[in-house]
Amino acid sequence: MLNKHLLLFALLFLATFSPSPAAAGATDTSTSAQRAADVDTDEKALRRFLELFRAAQVSLSQAMMIAEALHTDSRTTEISFEASASSAYRVKTVKNDQVWENTIDAKTGGITRNEIVSSVKDLTSEDQDNTISLQSVQQQLLDAVRVAENVASGKAISGAMVNEDGRLNFVVVVLNGDRLKQVVLELPRRSRRGSGFRRPDSVTR
Repeated sequence: MLNKHLLLFALLFLATFSPSPAAAGATDTSTSAQRAADVDTDEKALRRFLELFRAAQVSLSQAMMIAEALHTDSRTTEISFEASASSAYRVKTVKNDQVWENTIDAKTGGITRNEIVSSVKDLTSEDQDNTISLQSVQQQLLDAVRVAENVASGKAISGAMVNEDGRLNFVVVVLNGDRLKQVVLELPRRSRRGSGFRRPDSVTR
């Protein structure tokens, strides 16, 4: 699998920037020059994306708290920065059997777009299990983001709950200078109590 946690960032980045016509139409017969041009275009888009993130007035943690305040006792399962039309955070929260998706303006902290409401029952069986597990532990994604930012000495740009080989983890992508780092924090087994995480499984550039 990918440095599979940077996949979180890759997915949000690809969702933000549509591929250029040249990249979209690339085939095996593409010239080296064309491929180089495509890479250059992607790098410029990435730089622009990161510039917009650095200019955000609202942090990822703040956006998470804003979204969770919309529904008392809800918990975030996924959050990412996006810059398709304007800079914003897309946040998915859950409580009991309800799932909400909100978009938080990265400059004002206001709610943009209409809230999307769904049911845990609409999720895949794996996501249902993960969501139920999340609600049974003390740790929250907000806690994981704070730990990850401290460990990686940067600002979180995305975070999510993922299941790897039967283990429930929080994965956070942090921007440190011009580098992206992933931090994997494993949730303790249900039998364990306390609010701490196990030692970060990985901090990868």
